[in-house]
Amino acid sequence: MRTLRNVITFAIPVLGMVLVLSGVMFAISLQTQLILVVIGLLLVEGGVWRMAGSILPNERQFLALRAEGDRFIGLIRQLNAAALSLREQETDGARLALEETKAAMHRSVERMVAVAGRPAEEAPPEASIEVTVAEDEAMSADDPASPTLASPEDDDAGPS
Repeated sequence: MRTLRNVITFAIPVLGMVLVLSGVMFAISLQTQLILVVIGLLLVEGGVWRMAGSILPNERQFLALRAEGDRFIGLIRQLNAAALSLREQETDGARLALEETKAAMHRSVERMVAVAGRPAEEAPPEASIEVTVAEDEAMSADDPASPTLASPEDDDAGPS
């Protein structure tokens, strides 16, 4: 399936370029030229944006690991926000938020180890993972000193 995906991803823009060039060089009527060029450009754009990938089935097998990896990236953002908060003001709440995020990251790594190498049908039930994730989120929601994810624009805005 991966080979087919690669061939299609390569072939669509090439076919589009061939249509555009043949439309410009060999088409006799203006209407035929226009149709070939428009279709060719659409194929080139479709190839650039990898539109063929949405047509072909998803080949990912390790969906639980992928989901936990995405959650871990969110924890990285939370860790950075907690570290910045601790850097700005050394408070017990900021230090606690940093430690809680660190503990949540350790739990996330343990969940990744549990689902690594297992296809979706062999992975532990998603409900057990969701309960653990919900516990992590509840811990950070209970702590008012827990950092919220702020965008970089918010930091540059200054007092308004």
